[in-house]
Amino acid sequence: MCQEPSQSINQFLSQMYGVWDQLSLSEPAWNDATDAQKFTTYRDQQRLILLLMALTTDFEHVRVLVT
Repeated sequence: MCQEPSQSINQFLSQMYGVWDQLSLSEPAWNDATDAQKFTTYRDQQRLILLLMALTTDFEHVRVLVT
């Protein structure tokens, strides 16, 4: 999934949230709060990376700042 040139960042992010919500249904249930927190941190970092990689080149300066 990539941001279309005419698509706003808000529209694209909304689209990504829809996919992430679907994927979250298959995530494991964590009994240990520490494990749950570690997984949530990892998942959020991965989502940020995927989002940044999928943005148009107009946002290259943002990718550089984050990495």
